[in-house]
Amino acid sequence: MSTPAPSHTFCNDFSDTSSCNTIISVRQVAAGLSLVGCVFILGSIYIYQRYQSVGQRLILFLTLSALINTIFYFLGDTTPQPSSQCTAQGWFITYFDWVVLLWDACLTHFLYLAIHGSSPSVLWKKQRTYHLLCWGLPLVPASIPLFWKAYGPAGAWCWVVGTHVGLRFAVWYIPMILVLLFIGTAYVLIYKKLEKSGHAWNGFGDDGENTAMRVLKGDVATLRWYPVVYVVLSLFALVNRIQNAASPHHPILGLYILHALSTPLQGLFNSIVYMRNNNFKNFLQTLRRRFTKTEVREYNIMEEQSESEDSDADTI
Repeated sequence: MSTPAPSHTFCNDFSDTSSCNTIISVRQVAAGLSLVGCVFILGSIYIYQRYQSVGQRLILFLTLSALINTIFYFLGDTTPQPSSQCTAQGWFITYFDWVVLLWDACLTHFLYLAIHGSSPSVLWKKQRTYHLLCWGLPLVPASIPLFWKAYGPAGAWCWVVGTHVGLRFAVWYIPMILVLLFIGTAYVLIYKKLEKSGHAWNGFGDDGENTAMRVLKGDVATLRWYPVVYVVLSLFALVNRIQNAASPHHPILGLYILHALSTPLQGLFNSIVYMRNNNFKNFLQTLRRRFTKTEVREYNIMEEQSESEDSDADTI
């Protein structure tokens, strides 16, 4: 009787257990850093009351989905076993990977509309569409592997098993590439628009703009980096999976380590972008005042709206 071929996940491809343990440790450390970054962003948005701005609300929901996704990166075992819990873990990883991807795509769409002249009131109304897309659409690709019973041990985690390479690419990697192409194309069009109009990222709009437009310009200047972070961090996982498919019996430990390190790190790098655009020293001072019961407000939009006759200001 012939011995069944191994599934060639990274934990049984390498000759020593230490390689697998290294990959698990790297991914869990990265997840921990990402978790801290997500908590920082959410805390900052709450303390400064930035959730009044549509752009900051998009960051909030991107960060919330990244935080939930990070939790599943803590789960890891050198010998995961097929079970209903393993199937559930695979489903949730696929679902929240998709949610994070789509929120980055929606951020890009928001930037495109803002740069091309959409008013704050129009952009505010887009939120419902974004929520339906980001929380609803991932149910489909996350559920497809259930029909093939394809969720199971996939290395140190549970995901689509290695015997279903085509399904891995169908439900995640090919759609991810298409979304990344959308993001890249949108950025090219945005830069062409800015170059044609002679404006910088935070220099579009008309003179004498109202409060809502000023906040929108600030959001656009900040939001442009979040999809870029996602694109860069996704490249390592994509390259590793292509190598796996091309040469399944010859895994490259370095690629697996880069894959394990980069995949959970979006929360950390998003927080770095957030701190870059929001003075960290001011955040600490605000946090101290918050705990001493001093009222903190950064976006005093609603108060300024009463002084403006522009109806767009009522919507942001």
